[in-house]
Amino acid sequence: MLNKIKKIEPLVEKLLEEQPAYRDNQNQLFIRVCMEADSQLVKDYDFGHFYINFTNGEYPPFESVSRARRMVQERREDLRGKNYKGRKKAAEEVKQSINL
Repeated sequence: MLNKIKKIEPLVEKLLEEQPAYRDNQNQLFIRVCMEADSQLVKDYDFGHFYINFTNGEYPPFESVSRARRMVQERREDLRGKNYKGRKKAAEEVKQSINL
């Protein structure tokens, strides 16, 4: 899985630079990564095409895109979204509540 993340990390970083909305919405980011991987998807916007290719593993796994986004945002503060600090604070509160 780490190889998949490293492979798509440059694309994720580029997309985060170009489109600030992707910084807080990993669903939009994921769809855009899929569109970059499949030019036919951009032309047709065909859900059946997307579904078949997705279930056949033609696109990067959602988890890999999500992890690549987190890695880029950890490294580059300028690409962190508006919700970044809130998510970090919430994570810290959860850790404290379970005594980690």
